[in-house]
Amino acid sequence: MPFTDRQYEAETILQYNETDEDAYVWSASARFHRYMARLGVEPAKTAFREGTAPSVWYRVPKSWIRVLKPRQINISPERREQMRLEAKERFSRKPQPAQQNELLGEDELPDPETDS
Repeated sequence: MPFTDRQYEAETILQYNETDEDAYVWSASARFHRYMARLGVEPAKTAFREGTAPSVWYRVPKSWIRVLKPRQINISPERREQMRLEAKERFSRKPQPAQQNELLGEDELPDPETDS
């Protein structure tokens, strides 16, 4: 699925140097704004432009900045095939709708004559 212009422009930039204790993070991503709010980080500065999402500067400790090497998973071809078959079985089954009496129990079924 191709990215839209809005998704492409929702970038996040990290800025820090050796002398400052904190790093600055600029973002136009709503997803990143929600993440920072969950962490309890207040915006240091917010800018609004007409027709675009707000862009926000955050000030965070440099110790929060990490660049990690992607995790390498070594799976044997046999195990990979087994996982493929399990996933295929799991996701090819159509969920069966639950019967109302299974959800409520026989004695908890509503009486259609008394319910209005």
